[in-house]
Amino acid sequence: KKSYHIKRRTKLSRFRGLPTVFDIALLPFDRTDPKPAQPITVLPSGDTRWQKGLYETHGFTADDKGIVFSGCSDPKAPWNNDILIANPTTRDLTDQVTDSPEWDEHAHFQPGTRRLLYSSARGIKKRRTVLFPNAEWWVREADGTHHRLTWFTDQSWPLRIASGPDGKSNAIPSTNLFAADGAWSPDGSAYAGVLLIWERRWPEWIVVVDFK
Repeated sequence: KKSYHIKRRTKLSRFRGLPTVFDIALLPFDRTDPKPAQPITVLPSGDTRWQKGLYETHGFTADDKGIVFSGCSDPKAPWNNDILIANPTTRDLTDQVTDSPEWDEHAHFQPGTRRLLYSSARGIKKRRTVLFPNAEWWVREADGTHHRLTWFTDQSWPLRIASGPDGKSNAIPSTNLFAADGAWSPDGSAYAGVLLIWERRWPEWIVVVDFK
């Protein structure tokens, strides 16, 4: 059986002031052969604007027929990062998950469903910088509706973690943070993700959201 790994290739660019992804490729692996085959290049030919602002790949759709990634179509608004899905066979865009004037990324489908959890800076009054925004986790349900899942940037949120593993220290020392990348449990009952704290040395916390 063959399996695939998504690879992004970057080059230095003035776009965003950061290395820009200009190519998404699939690396086919044969379990009987440790050497990967030649990459299968995947570029969303349906809208060439995204080839200039591809930012990051996040994984596959629940049925493995699409690649989830994020990118920006407007170099003049690098903070407008959206989540999209491309078909690796036709190389066309099949879905634009988000279309907000804010930063969206780190999208992952819940196993066996069409629910998508992602990071977003939308709805947060306390903004930071373009390159280091505050962000929370959001969910897009199967019917296309979006709703905010967490309020870690709000000190008054009742479900905000109050103490660290030792039961004494403050688990989340700041409201300046980015709810970043994560992964679902195999059965889809929980999501473990990273909170990147915008403080000196950038401490990180791993938290688990229970969906039961």
